[in-house]
Amino acid sequence: MSSADLIQQTAPDPMATPVASSFPVRWEHPDDAEHVWIQDRMHAPDPITPLEQVLTELVYAGMSATAERYEVPVRIKCRRINTFLYWAVVPSVVPPAEIEAQLERSNAKFRAVFARIGDIWREELLPEVQDHIHYWETFDLTGASLPAVLAHVDQTVTRHARLYDLHFRVVTPKHLVLSLFEELYRDLFPLDDSLTAFRLLQGFENKTIETDRELWRLSQVARANPAVRQALLDHAASDVIGVLESNAAAGTFNDCLREFLLAYGRRSGKPFQLSAPAWIEDPTPVLENLQSYLAQPERDLDAEVRATIAEREHLVARARERLAQQSPAIREEFEFLLKAAQEASVVSEDHNFWIDYRAAYE
Repeated sequence: MSSADLIQQTAPDPMATPVASSFPVRWEHPDDAEHVWIQDRMHAPDPITPLEQVLTELVYAGMSATAERYEVPVRIKCRRINTFLYWAVVPSVVPPAEIEAQLERSNAKFRAVFARIGDIWREELLPEVQDHIHYWETFDLTGASLPAVLAHVDQTVTRHARLYDLHFRVVTPKHLVLSLFEELYRDLFPLDDSLTAFRLLQGFENKTIETDRELWRLSQVARANPAVRQALLDHAASDVIGVLESNAAAGTFNDCLREFLLAYGRRSGKPFQLSAPAWIEDPTPVLENLQSYLAQPERDLDAEVRATIAEREHLVARARERLAQQSPAIREEFEFLLKAAQEASVVSEDHNFWIDYRAAYE
């Protein structure tokens, strides 16, 4: 071995970072060491597979594309480090002389979306999202040849990238308008509870409320059937399906459960982790909720929603009364952001159902 070889083998690796030996890091790119990396525990708390990494990179690419579209001077990177998902926000360099003009253009683009965020989601984006879901639903996965499956995988990657381009077109403005409304409310009413602003946005019909309502109705079917009720009360949620499938008296409930799972069960609590079972594959989370509802016989979910709506309407009216002495410009801005934030709150729930849950499952 030459001295040059020895030096090469013992020299520090510029791609490795000296960290605790229990979690060594080897950077994919040299400049990765310059960024602050945050583990994405919300979307992927567990180790991710290489396929999940590929699909997740497309998610963050959609976020970066949206930042570029709205002239936000950041880009997002993600990496699979020791099997865990990490992400970093990387600033884009903007010449100082251009910052103010870029900010004005960015604000104008966002406000144009704020003005019709609900319509953009329902009329422009959701139909395409549902078309992609239909493509996956109707593909004969079990009967397809290997070449057809490989072509389907390629199509899936392309469609997945497109979905998250659509996703962030409304989700990024959604985040921003909710924040801007909360800030404006806090500035106008500094003595109010910190969560009051968000109560002005609650109670609108969305896919989350719809799912909860159908789950509650399923719990009432379970309550009315002694065999099902007893199975839910006596067994761990993970064991209930086996108990019910062997009990002829549970037939009607089992049919209702299957209908619920077909409509609402194509989701998991870890949408970025395709290896995680969906509710339709393992309905344990659904059964846990049913057990919880059975333990609350006094609850009336429909009445709770009506109360939430009434509280929202009261708080909106009260805020308008308190703003009566403010300038027309302030009242106009309040109404603009209130309407946009209310629509954004619905988009927040519905995009989760259709993209993060349903499309991710398909």
